[in-house]
Amino acid sequence: MKKVFIYALAAVAILSTGCEGLLDEEVYGKPTSEEMLASEDNVAKVVGQAYADVKWLHDHWGYWGINTISSDECLNPVRNPGNDWNDDGYWKGFNDQSWTPNDLSFEFVWQYSNQGAVLCNKILEQLASVEDNIAPEAYKRFTAELKVLRSYYYYTLFDAFGRIPYLDNYAQENVPQSETWEVWNKLVLTLEEEVENLPIITEENKAENYGRCSQGMAYTLLARLYLNAASFGVTPQNCGIESIKNESDFYNKCVEACQMVIDSKSYSIEDDFFANFKINNENSKENIFVIVEDGNASFDYRDHAGKMANKLRITMLTLNYTHQTAWDLVEKPWNGFCCPPDFLAKYEYGKDLRGPCDSTLGTKGCDGWGWFLGPVYHPTVQDSILVMEDKGNLPAIIVNHIAGLESATHNDGARLLKYEVAKSGANKYCDNDFVLFRYADVLYMQYEAAYRAGNTTKTTELLANPEFQKIRTRVGMPAYAALDLDELLDERGREFAWEMVRRRDLIRYNQYSQGEWMFKPKRDKALDWFPIPRKMIETSGGLWTQNPGYTTDK
Repeated sequence: MKKVFIYALAAVAILSTGCEGLLDEEVYGKPTSEEMLASEDNVAKVVGQAYADVKWLHDHWGYWGINTISSDECLNPVRNPGNDWNDDGYWKGFNDQSWTPNDLSFEFVWQYSNQGAVLCNKILEQLASVEDNIAPEAYKRFTAELKVLRSYYYYTLFDAFGRIPYLDNYAQENVPQSETWEVWNKLVLTLEEEVENLPIITEENKAENYGRCSQGMAYTLLARLYLNAASFGVTPQNCGIESIKNESDFYNKCVEACQMVIDSKSYSIEDDFFANFKINNENSKENIFVIVEDGNASFDYRDHAGKMANKLRITMLTLNYTHQTAWDLVEKPWNGFCCPPDFLAKYEYGKDLRGPCDSTLGTKGCDGWGWFLGPVYHPTVQDSILVMEDKGNLPAIIVNHIAGLESATHNDGARLLKYEVAKSGANKYCDNDFVLFRYADVLYMQYEAAYRAGNTTKTTELLANPEFQKIRTRVGMPAYAALDLDELLDERGREFAWEMVRRRDLIRYNQYSQGEWMFKPKRDKALDWFPIPRKMIETSGGLWTQNPGYTTDK
């Protein structure tokens, strides 16, 4: 089911920079532009192409990487012997927040988020030219989908860089940077205007809308914007929304947006936490918005025209080299990204299933746990621990210790197991769909917003809600009798590890640049925003300026 909309796109052309190729391709004979867009099914496929650049969001060189590696939930140290993952100190810059405007990841995030937004605008323009050929309700639905998807692209750009050029039409050129509150206002107003034109997810329509924007997705994004308004530099005075008079109003709006998701009855908390991340996680009742992947698709990172192919390699990033032999993987994992011991300590060992497995069991007892520790055993030789023969014959025993950012061993740091690993000869790319929004986040956002607004009625109601408490009880942890903000931040860390929410959470709590954790000192608060990529500033012709706190020197 999950491949329905994505791979229907093969019937039309995959775009690289615009839509001209779509309407010129010999696909159904030689259709004219008007003929191609006259069918509602074909319009759906054309609109579906705007999701192509979403694929780049979860890449370790993209939005997922800069958010995850720069927070307290992830490290990617240099591993010795062999100097693996050194890359001229590139990853160290994110681990200890010493990045520069020259770092390639910023350019990637800017390019693909902006490119996706521009493509949405291009298709909107094309649809407008044939509006009379499309049923009014369908036209309203598809234009809403494109505007909300455009908002998501701009949200990722905005979340990273703040002062971005926001473009709501295709023709405009030389777009100036907007201030953060201006971008926030445009995103909020677009979502509020268009959300009701999107479908409410039901059992009957889930397949055709899977991986696409829905009311649940739009309200979840709206909730994030309201909850984080202050951290985006938005105030009641500059937000541009008349009904917001004080800071509590932002939180009340977040509560309302979350309630719309709850009242839709489209989603529920899964009994099994890991059902959201399984290879066949398209059946999850909890996932609201995902990046659809196919383990049989291939991707050559050198060929950017192939951007609709699979980009999810999260298990490759984290698993040890020897997991290839232990689990009969097609490709040797890259043995990189891992969990810092201080973050792992937030879990109750042996109780919280989201936490580490028993380090004495290793691969013999790691199924059903969130993080891997312990020995990697030979698949057929009893009690034989695999050895990294090309790495100094080091026995593969993963330990909860990291010697240093530039001096780690190949065994250092717990490895993520949250996403089910495709074993026994499965393709090297993940078949799991990558989760962007989950219902658990909606419930936790509503609780936090209500707490900050002083709405004890709502927080009490949530604490009494079995769905809210199931987030904890399904992983073996006791229900909360009470929950303050500090504990909620830790709980969100445990629940959403490596799901691209931790950085913004830490910023909202003033603990991102200002916090101190393993190998990362306190930094200037200006680093709550990433630098505008130097290349973008240089090519803007003086139209864009660098974010405060960053040098303009090369």
